[in-house]
Amino acid sequence: MTRFLGSERATSMVEFALVLPMLILLLSSVLDLSRAMYTHTALQAAAQEGARYGIIAPNDANGIQSTAQQALIGLDPARTSFAVTRPSSDQVAVEIRYDFPLATPLIALLFDGNGLELRGTARMLLY
Repeated sequence: MTRFLGSERATSMVEFALVLPMLILLLSSVLDLSRAMYTHTALQAAAQEGARYGIIAPNDANGIQSTAQQALIGLDPARTSFAVTRPSSDQVAVEIRYDFPLATPLIALLFDGNGLELRGTARMLLY
């Protein structure tokens, strides 16, 4: 009887060793996805803050960009790029792009190893 119990333990260890890498990949992919969702939400909120400032001072592109930059909490400023435009005479538009680095190497390979480009945009009417 003990001969079979030892065999079952060894089988369980082999099964665990085979399943563990897939579980780690799944967990790290979920973490990457949640980080990307947070980043997208932060970009969207920062673009809205910039557009709100743009309603008050529509010709101050540097102020709009500065306001949006201050609203980006926890993101690397070196990975961001801003575009402030006036699509029409009564609108201001802010677009923020962010090069999102993926932490999971296998997932990063699906995107050519460069990560993702996330965008946050906002467009508001001038008063």
